[in-house]
Amino acid sequence: MDYLDKFFDKDYLMHTPVSFLLQNKKAEELCNFYDDHGWTIMHYAVGYGEISKITEFLHFNLDFNKNSERNIIPEDIFIINDKKKNPEKYLILNKIPFIQKGFTPIHLAIYLYNHYSNINKLNGGSDFFYNNIVDKYQKILNLLLTKERVSSNNLDANGKSYLDYAFLTENIAIIELMHMLDPTFDTFKQVKTTTAKKILEVMEIKHKEGSHDYLIKQLDTKILENSLQQKLAKNHTYPQKLNKI
Repeated sequence: MDYLDKFFDKDYLMHTPVSFLLQNKKAEELCNFYDDHGWTIMHYAVGYGEISKITEFLHFNLDFNKNSERNIIPEDIFIINDKKKNPEKYLILNKIPFIQKGFTPIHLAIYLYNHYSNINKLNGGSDFFYNNIVDKYQKILNLLLTKERVSSNNLDANGKSYLDYAFLTENIAIIELMHMLDPTFDTFKQVKTTTAKKILEVMEIKHKEGSHDYLIKQLDTKILENSLQQKLAKNHTYPQKLNKI
């Protein structure tokens, strides 16, 4: 990973070259080093699309659920994936728009896959350059999400789950992938199931993607289940404590 510069060692209050970290630190320790952008080595592996490095990190059980220190994406990530270099637009792209704080490498992968899927569509979907980028981030997502156990505890620093991101990006491919890993939509954290249903209905109209009835039916089941749980909780009465004589 020659493109990585230095990471800050909080124990010694100094910047440490990444080559030194990789050679002298245990795998579990690497997760605790951040660069000046607030990114870990895992964030960079995902951001730059280094599939071989991600595979290596997964082999050593590095934590891909570690949040960045703030919501920022270094412009280098966009420069390497851009045919027409336009530094001005990177200032607009350098944050995930629907969050305020940091994110995990997996949340980053979801965002970047969606971002370049949208660019690919704008270019007609047949541009070899952008097709390769979309394919790269799709492979990364599949690799990370099948390796990591998807649960409601996989949250970014804003408290949003992978499933929340899937619906907030309005990307049907990501939603279908998450549905495959979480068939009953149990990992919503901040996006309500009723909101998710509305998002799907709007997507059918806005993106002209066809019917998402099978997903909507599953959401209806989840909405009904949540409603029943709320009623049971509301109607549940606890026995009153007897006053001492």
